[in-house]
Amino acid sequence: MKVLVSRLFFLVFVVLGVTFVTFIISHLIPGDPAQMIAGQRASPEVYAKIRAQLGLDRPIWAQYLLFLQGLLQGDLGTSIRTQQPVLDDLRHYFPATLELVLFAFLLALFVGIPLGVYAAARKDTVIDALIRLLAVSGISIPVFWYGLVLILIFYGKLDLLPSGGRIDPSISPPATITGLYVIDSLLEGNWAAFKSSLAHLVLPGITLAFAQLALIVKQTRAAMIEVLRQDYIRTARSLGIPSRKIYFRYALKNALIPTTTVVGLAIGALLAGAVVTETIFSWPGMGKYVVEAIGYLDFPAIMGFTLIVSVGYVILNFLVDWIYTLLDPQIRL
Repeated sequence: MKVLVSRLFFLVFVVLGVTFVTFIISHLIPGDPAQMIAGQRASPEVYAKIRAQLGLDRPIWAQYLLFLQGLLQGDLGTSIRTQQPVLDDLRHYFPATLELVLFAFLLALFVGIPLGVYAAARKDTVIDALIRLLAVSGISIPVFWYGLVLILIFYGKLDLLPSGGRIDPSISPPATITGLYVIDSLLEGNWAAFKSSLAHLVLPGITLAFAQLALIVKQTRAAMIEVLRQDYIRTARSLGIPSRKIYFRYALKNALIPTTTVVGLAIGALLAGAVVTETIFSWPGMGKYVVEAIGYLDFPAIMGFTLIVSVGYVILNFLVDWIYTLLDPQIRL
């Protein structure tokens, strides 16, 4: 417990470091949000007034201290683009991103681990080569490219799945219970909304999951090959224990320790990677929100999104450390 508490203490400084670096970089971007709001023909007095309202007339260190002061009070500032509190904007867009990230994570987890185990069990066979090719493709191909390819095939050619959005415009969204359309429509018994929201989730979910699925496959395969060489596995085989039981009960648990790191960080990577995916598929989540904020030099919105992603990474790292102790009791020592 002392170790976990100390880790949490130091992770606070990690989040502060991320906010500082992001704040400095975002304010070094060429452009002036006050000029964008005022317009090219605005008088110097109007321009100066807008800069004062946004706090841009102060030194950058003073602006950062004001940001930290608001952060301690639960205030992320007001969006320059929407003129709404950033926290309210993020609260509005977060459920859509969460639904997409959860779908992509479950897809990457429940497809990636079995594929990695199967590739290790069929090492140096044609099946293993095909799975490795899939993994290399997922890591090498840019997200936007295979996202556009999926749209071209399943929407443009086959007309099987929608190309963007979260639900059909002709269908009313389900009542907000969890904020996740698929779950809310199930709880409401709205089958039309369930079918539409699930169909809209498939292509962006696959696009977002593909790269992390590839990493999980590669890590699981490598860890499984190492574990399958151990003496206790050879002993289990000599005792006639079925292969499926050896792979998934004995070998996989020990192979999951390095894989857990990849799986834990995958959630944070999915949250950050949603920026590209949501833009391609017009998914109304935080990723699309922050892309539009960057175009308007909306510093408070950029900082709010970065803060959520960095806190997500910090919490996931903490959970990965805790899960290690469950998978291997020796780590507790």
